[in-house]
Amino acid sequence: LAPPPTEEMKVDESLTGLNTEERAMKVSEYFKEQREKQVKEETDEEAMQEQQEHKIVMDVEAIRFGKKILENCVHQLGAASSSQRLLVLDMIAKTVVVMDRAGGNKRNKDEQVPLWPLLHQLWDPLTSRLSDPQRTVIVKAFEVVRVMAVHSAGFLGPRLATGTLQQIIQRITGVVNQIEDKFSWGYKESESLLHCMESICTVATIQPRQALEITKVCLPFLGSPAPPPLRDLAFSILQTLTESNPDAMWSALIAYSDQPLPNPPDPSLPLLSQSLKSIPPGWPHPDALMRSKCSDLISHLQ
Repeated sequence: LAPPPTEEMKVDESLTGLNTEERAMKVSEYFKEQREKQVKEETDEEAMQEQQEHKIVMDVEAIRFGKKILENCVHQLGAASSSQRLLVLDMIAKTVVVMDRAGGNKRNKDEQVPLWPLLHQLWDPLTSRLSDPQRTVIVKAFEVVRVMAVHSAGFLGPRLATGTLQQIIQRITGVVNQIEDKFSWGYKESESLLHCMESICTVATIQPRQALEITKVCLPFLGSPAPPPLRDLAFSILQTLTESNPDAMWSALIAYSDQPLPNPPDPSLPLLSQSLKSIPPGWPHPDALMRSKCSDLISHLQ
């Protein structure tokens, strides 16, 4: 097979049948186009390099200013005014996102991660706001915890999986019966808590015992009285747990599902089957929708 024609061969073919003047003009146009193409490529490359250098400078500046903002916020989280505390919490969330996007979770030339020491300084004052006298501040504080969980590159994982997760479990137990409509505080707080729990279950290592505790508080949201957005959030949390703790989740959900257990091979095992299908004391009583959702989760495990 003949090789594909090169640019020079194409030019030679286009000159066939032309006189000397026409050939000269054609060649001149060809080299002019090639030069313009080369200049454009060099210009684009220079522009991309300048843009990259500009981005590096802007990222450094964003991290520098973000550090100053978060250092000031540490001392403002305990402000007397609830509106000021809300403003500070909102500023922390936005600054953490900006610093993460600017490379705040990556090691710099000094082998330090700029954002992590700041999160460490903010952690104790922030967690104090999780029990603030004002519910608006509590809701906002859990939103900030969720932002930190997502934008800390796993740095806060151990802290989130211990103290914070237990606080969410305790608090959500008290607000689940206060949900009236999407404008009620019970709904707003439940939504904030579930969002935070969802992020923690994604970034932190959840132990089997914790998975069972989370399942117990999430199951009421799978029932028909729960608003659909909260039901979807709870289902997403449990689905994440089925991937990280499949054995614990199977033992917790099998009693709520419509799927029968297989016949035991030994006569002594029916008692074990009955115990697996019995709901533990203190766990929520299922309705049809909850059973359907749990059956979906069990199917996800198989």
